[in-house]
Amino acid sequence: MTEPGDPVTHAHRGIMIDAPDTEDRDDAIWVRRDEAGYDVWVHIAPVSLQLPPGSPGDVEARRRIHTRYLPDRTIGMLPRDVERAATLTPGRVQPTVMVAMRFSPGGELFDTGVGHGLLREATAISYATASDILDDPTAGFHETLSHAHALATTLLRRRQNAGALALYDLFKGYATNEEGQLVRLGDNQRHPGYIIVQELMIAANAAIARWCAERDLPILFRNHRQATVGGSREELAAELAATEARGDAAGYETLRDRLGFVQRPATYEPAVFGHYGLNLPAYAHTTSPLRRYPDLVNQRILLAAVDGAPSPYDHDSLDELGAELNQGIQAERERRAERHKQAARKVVRDQLDEAEFTALEPQQFSKVLHLALGHETPPPALATEAARRYRTGTLSLRDACEIVFRGRGDSWQPLRDQINHDLAAEPNKALTVVNMYAQAELGGPVGDANLIWDLTAVGSAHRPAFTARLRLELGPTRHTSPRRTQLSKKDSKAQAALGLIAQLAGLDDLSHDIDTPEPSPARPSTREPVPADRNPVMALNEYAQTGVITELAWDYDSDGPPHQPTFTCTVTATGDTGEPLSATGTGAGKQAAKTSAAARLRKIVESGLDQPGMPAS
Repeated sequence: MTEPGDPVTHAHRGIMIDAPDTEDRDDAIWVRRDEAGYDVWVHIAPVSLQLPPGSPGDVEARRRIHTRYLPDRTIGMLPRDVERAATLTPGRVQPTVMVAMRFSPGGELFDTGVGHGLLREATAISYATASDILDDPTAGFHETLSHAHALATTLLRRRQNAGALALYDLFKGYATNEEGQLVRLGDNQRHPGYIIVQELMIAANAAIARWCAERDLPILFRNHRQATVGGSREELAAELAATEARGDAAGYETLRDRLGFVQRPATYEPAVFGHYGLNLPAYAHTTSPLRRYPDLVNQRILLAAVDGAPSPYDHDSLDELGAELNQGIQAERERRAERHKQAARKVVRDQLDEAEFTALEPQQFSKVLHLALGHETPPPALATEAARRYRTGTLSLRDACEIVFRGRGDSWQPLRDQINHDLAAEPNKALTVVNMYAQAELGGPVGDANLIWDLTAVGSAHRPAFTARLRLELGPTRHTSPRRTQLSKKDSKAQAALGLIAQLAGLDDLSHDIDTPEPSPARPSTREPVPADRNPVMALNEYAQTGVITELAWDYDSDGPPHQPTFTCTVTATGDTGEPLSATGTGAGKQAAKTSAAARLRKIVESGLDQPGMPAS
């Protein structure tokens, strides 16, 4: 094997970054940087040297497919003695399978070597310890981990710029997996060390897949095809970025549910069809042979190729094996989903019977709400708690939609009316609400055939305007919005969607045309402060509705690395006597910054409610 630059000392060292309680250590990394770029070595546990094909342990590993990590125990894929012999261990000199990569300063791969390695110096650290080392220039391995972190960040940005579905939000605890699905991170994973491992393993797997494809060497490639109804990769990537910018857990959960519904699972095949989620022409699983059977199969093929020996698997046997693994993984996925559904239904039913709603986490409250709104008589206490969460800004938009469209009875009506008025104040949310309604009715994604727009340019050259009407097609059922005219296409579509919501929900139609700018029925003008527990953003919207302030606008900026950004929001308005008002807030998410800015401007507004005019900011 040719190692980039052949720096022998570096090639025999490695750092293993895992959870604190990890026992099966598959991989170790080492990174060196110079003026021309980065040298990277990834050492992989040599399981194939310990477990021959067709042996009893191999047959059992093939049946299990992968290691299962359960809440109370771990069911290993491999026999325990094989795992102990093959796992990478600090203080032990051991053979490895090694991939050596050379990257440009901008993260472009231009050299790959695969072959036998030897790990002489191995160090095991946790994700949290890696963060501590990165923060301390005097710590051991600081230079190596700093290079690794810089490269990982570069690779992440490069993937995002290429359209990959890639996101890490360490603050909120969400990340995308290889298939572009949103997953929750454990507390011990919410560190930069996690990003280092993920990005370097993706790079190594992609490099090995490319190495094999260039040599026409069949292995079990990891292929991921685009779902027909999933939307374009660019649209999904933009939606991921927007959700990260907002930074609210409810938004993540909503997108997580949708991605889980529309994305297809990846498969193992001996031919290359590309990987949609990663936006790569070729990809494979090779770096986790202790816990994933396809990685072990691929390791055997790689070492045979390096040694000049025939592959232990011909194309037909690989094709058969891939189909077997895909079928087994799908069957396990279906069994797990059904278990989770049954357990979730029982928990939700129990919580609904207990009628103790204030302590529920947002995701659990959503499930209880969904179940309760299907009953003829949902408990009034649930409506009270939903209203409290809405006032404080902790009720998700999806939950608000459920209440608008499914809430029935006197206990729900005040909240439905409030949500309707707030949508009229922020009509840009209306189309999202229509999409959520349609998705719930269809039981799946919404396409262009479901939302049909009639958009016409009207007005004059000096004052152009647009008229929009929306037709919602739900199988045999059709709903048509009122025509709405505004000065922009976006605003006319928002008002049409707002009118359609009123029609679907049986609420007052607060949409309007440019000639009738006041959404009626209008609330009486008042200079009374809104309730103290009202969410600051909603409080400002209410002051705007009642004429206490006008021209309410929000502006955003961000700073910092893409996985840990800091957002700044500036909110501006005009007081009732014409004086300009403004306030600024910061936060780890876009929504947090918006709430902070709103709270500051709210104080300014309310300090002037007992005065003839507003104080200047």
